[in-house]
This record gives sequence, C-alpha cells and structure tokens, in this order.
Amino acid sequence: MTMTRISVAVGAIAMVAATASGAFAQEAQAARTPVLRIVQTSPASTIEGELVRVDTMARMIVVKTADGKEAQLAYTDNTRVNGAQKTVAGLAGTTPTQVSVRFTGSGANRVATEITVREAKS
Repeated sequence: MTMTRISVAVGAIAMVAATASGAFAQEAQAARTPVLRIVQTSPASTIEGELVRVDTMARMIVVKTADGKEAQLAYTDNTRVNGAQKTVAGLAGTTPTQVSVRFTGSGANRVATEITVREAKS
C-alpha cells in the first residue's frame, strides 16, 4: 500500500469513529434529559340540579337542572361521591336528591368526576 492510501484509510477510520462517538454522546445526553410531556385535558365544569335517575347497568346518571333540562352524564369507578352515600350506585335509591356534579367533556361525552349531595332545604 502506498502512503496516500494509508493516509486516506486512517482518515476514513478516524471520521467514522468521531461520528459514532458523537452519536453515542448525543444518545447518552438524550437519555439523561427529562422529557416534559403536556397532556391536554378538557377543563372540569359543574352542573347542579336534581338527581332524577341512576342507571347502574349503563353507568349513567341524569340530572335535571333549574331550567328543566335533563343532563345525562357517564360515571366511572373513579367518580368520587361526597355526602351520605359513598358510591354512585348508593345514590340510586335516593332520587330525587339535589346534587352538584363536576365533569369533564361535553355533550354526549360528559363524564362525572365528582358528585356532591347537597343538604335538603327545610
């Protein structure tokens, strides 16, 4: 081999090694850098009114608002219940009762996150 070929071969090997070590350094840095993930959720809203129906099979509740409209909301195992009853199913025998319901979503996709039973006015 001539000196020129040896120089070209050594130069090529050096470039490959430099590129590979730079890629490994970037990969190691990326592994140490925390990633900020932003999860966009819909803001919670509240509806107040009279709990008129609890469908435990469909996991839905119906609340009649002061203007007479009925709002249907789904509920999950994570839905909190504040008041005398500790579960949504426990509310089934207490209708009609005044409630305040925090929920996410809109329209047919509303999911109750918290149901608060309000004290009956005497």
